[in-house]
Amino acid sequence: MAANANEQRTPTSRGQIYKVDVAAMSLLHATWLPAIRTPSSSGRPALLIWADAWQVAAPTGPKTTPALHPFTLKPEDLRLWLNEKDLLPDGIIDATACLTLPSRSLKLKNHKKSSKKEETSSLEWAGLPLQAGEPIPKNCEWWPWQVQGLALEPAAATTWLSKLPLSGRHPDLGDELQWWSHLQRWALSVIARGRWLPQVELSRGEGYPHRARWVPLLNREDDRCRLEELAASLPLVATCALPWREPTGIRSNRTTRLRPEAMQAANPIASCRPRSGRLRVANLLEELVDAQLRKGFQPNEQDLDPLLATWQKALGSDNGVIDLASEEVERLASASNHWREGIAGTVAPARACLELSTPTESEDLWDLRFSLQAEADPTLKVPASRAWATDSQFLQLGEIRVDHPSEVLLEGLGRALTVFEPIERGLDTATPTSMQLTPAEAFVLVRTAASQLRDVGVGVELPSSLSGGLASRLGLAIKAELSQTSRGYTLGENLDWSWELMIGGITLTLRELERLASKRSPLVHHKGAWIELRPNDLKNAEKFCSSNIEVSLDDALRLTATEGDTLMKLPVHRFEAGPRLQGVLEQYHQQKAPDPLPAPEGFHGQLRPYQERGLGWLAFLHRFDQGACLADDMGLGKTIQLLAFLQHLKIEQELKRPVLLVAPTSVLTNWKREALVFTPELKVYEHYGPKRPDTPSI
Repeated sequence: MAANANEQRTPTSRGQIYKVDVAAMSLLHATWLPAIRTPSSSGRPALLIWADAWQVAAPTGPKTTPALHPFTLKPEDLRLWLNEKDLLPDGIIDATACLTLPSRSLKLKNHKKSSKKEETSSLEWAGLPLQAGEPIPKNCEWWPWQVQGLALEPAAATTWLSKLPLSGRHPDLGDELQWWSHLQRWALSVIARGRWLPQVELSRGEGYPHRARWVPLLNREDDRCRLEELAASLPLVATCALPWREPTGIRSNRTTRLRPEAMQAANPIASCRPRSGRLRVANLLEELVDAQLRKGFQPNEQDLDPLLATWQKALGSDNGVIDLASEEVERLASASNHWREGIAGTVAPARACLELSTPTESEDLWDLRFSLQAEADPTLKVPASRAWATDSQFLQLGEIRVDHPSEVLLEGLGRALTVFEPIERGLDTATPTSMQLTPAEAFVLVRTAASQLRDVGVGVELPSSLSGGLASRLGLAIKAELSQTSRGYTLGENLDWSWELMIGGITLTLRELERLASKRSPLVHHKGAWIELRPNDLKNAEKFCSSNIEVSLDDALRLTATEGDTLMKLPVHRFEAGPRLQGVLEQYHQQKAPDPLPAPEGFHGQLRPYQERGLGWLAFLHRFDQGACLADDMGLGKTIQLLAFLQHLKIEQELKRPVLLVAPTSVLTNWKREALVFTPELKVYEHYGPKRPDTPSI
């Protein structure tokens, strides 16, 4: 039982009671609410922030409605905790939601004989939700729980999410908050790049008004890739909520309590299974983009048609409600849809897709098949023949309903024609399903038209060996190791290395490259795959092969830092480092601690273990021409560590020039004294006082 808002009383075997600060062990979470219903909110979507705490709780389960989550902080306690952590957002309201969470079944001990009625009740589920940080077992159960927290409407949520860290592990934040933070940064990027349009959202039925909305445009390839990344990492807790109906309602301007049967009907024992990840992420992004554009939009109604003026006013309002007759709103919706289609294609949940297939070795023509592809999930598609043959008014792609599929496909093929003219030959029938391309046309599709088609909302699928971006270009596969004569490693030293030409993951010899180049075709067949030979890459390969280039440690660090770096204008597709070089690269890129260094020869003294580690770091960073900061506390021997480092450089014959030490005058005497004691081989010159020369010669 809780002693007060922030304490958990735990009985011990001796009967004593210890106080545990529950709030100090809390972890913050964020879950999207499709709509909230509270006395101060009108059913708009919101971000629910809540926290669970490590505390003792008895197993429980749903009765007529989902059970209260036993580990969550109450809203008033959550406010205090957020304020203490400097995480309290503005514009919050108390809210309750039903979250579907992984749970553990627990059998209740009952030593008394049970009646039939009690036996029936004992069959009901009882357990506890898994606590934050617990691994989710393969065969866990998912149950709905009533969760209390604080709700942020989208505008306030965007401001709060922008303040959260993008990386690192925060002890007070759940993992999904980092995902939300990345989603908000993407929304800001979409806004900054102008990838948005105003639209009209028609009423979804009685009680739902027509609304003006700002929507993101996700037709460009980079945004689609970002959507895939965020959908793949979408946390389950981010979208597992259903709104909770409060036990009170308003009738005839007075507050009344709902009857038990009404509460059961309003909050049934039901789990919320997330829909397609891509579609859900796209909807969440739309909410964040709409909220931020709405905040900063100032309507300019001067000399505007009254219809457009009303639309503008709604775009800048808090709720976006359009105060017009349904016929006029439908006119606006039709116009805004045509506007978007002209820029990014249809607003339908599916799009036309072009699938390029490679020919056999004995053929020259490439097959281009037409299909209908889900906008939110590119893996869901059907051949064009099925779209043309659909008798009903809709087609189902997994969970996605596509209305008028033949019209969507035909409109998309017409848009493809504006970008890739050869499509015209494939549209000579009423129900086109495929066509053939010449090698030159296929090359244009691979090189330039594919990205242009994607930008106008047409899907394109290329053979795997031709769709790898930079990996599809002619490049290099490199093997390298530190030289056998190397005493250690220093920047600028040359490596022992070898290379091979590579394209599309396939290696080829110089003779094979010459044979393929002699075909004078941009797309050639090699070792069972079709690859692209670009004229500039062939010229760069020729220059590379005729040169006698060396690869240094500097080159290795650069080429392994990021993907797609080049050597003599040829992309490096693979870099295999030998064991010694791999150790250096891992230390540098992954910031692995170097080995401690013992006191060097000529150092009169003994280093403690932490000083040996510091000396190792100083020597390691020096080899990579990097600066360092010794942050040991006062009195732990930073002076001695630096003197040992200078002696190490002298012994290794790396101390080529004088070292300038800038220090407060109060420690100059100490530096001279300790240098004389610990490193007598080092010459010390004190440049201080009114008699010091203007141009000292050392």
